[in-house]
Amino acid sequence: SPFDSARSWSFVFGDHSSRYNRGARILTMDPAEKGAGAQGGPLVPWNSAAVRKFCPHCRAANETAVWKSGMIKFLRMRPDTPEALSVAEAMASQAKTVFVIEDSTHERNVVLANIKSYGRFVTPGSYMLVQDTRGGRWNPSHAIEDFLKLPEGESFEKDPRWEYLVFSQHSGGFLRKKGGLADRAVKSVIRRPQK
Repeated sequence: SPFDSARSWSFVFGDHSSRYNRGARILTMDPAEKGAGAQGGPLVPWNSAAVRKFCPHCRAANETAVWKSGMIKFLRMRPDTPEALSVAEAMASQAKTVFVIEDSTHERNVVLANIKSYGRFVTPGSYMLVQDTRGGRWNPSHAIEDFLKLPEGESFEKDPRWEYLVFSQHSGGFLRKKGGLADRAVKSVIRRPQK
């Protein structure tokens, strides 16, 4: 991809979060080495000269006030490394609510390793969203099914309430951690009878 999506999406989430929770913090990771994209090619910032022709007012995510505020921490490393997990643990320990988004390679073994590692940080009543479950060659939905059968996944359940549109790119990917104040009300909605 010609865009550094890890930085761009973290900016979008940071911008939205800052509007209702000034204390929100975002940790984002991209395993590509410095100066290399996910496929080994160079990272081309989305505000490069070619893009600037089409969008003269656009700025790179790391040039924005939200990014510079310190709300977003960007790590250039794989999420399964001890260093990345240590940073995540430190940030999660200071948070009231933790929401995890898994949007890596979409390969079954990679997704499974990531959700096993990061599920422990999700706070009861909050979510882990596994993105892009709609099939294809690397369908993360298989990793979700594997995860839910493991001890690490016993405290999670699929929550279809967020799939209210006709189409969702994350079908079956909203995993709610059981517990929290609204647990009883949520269970009645999630376990609605099938027609």
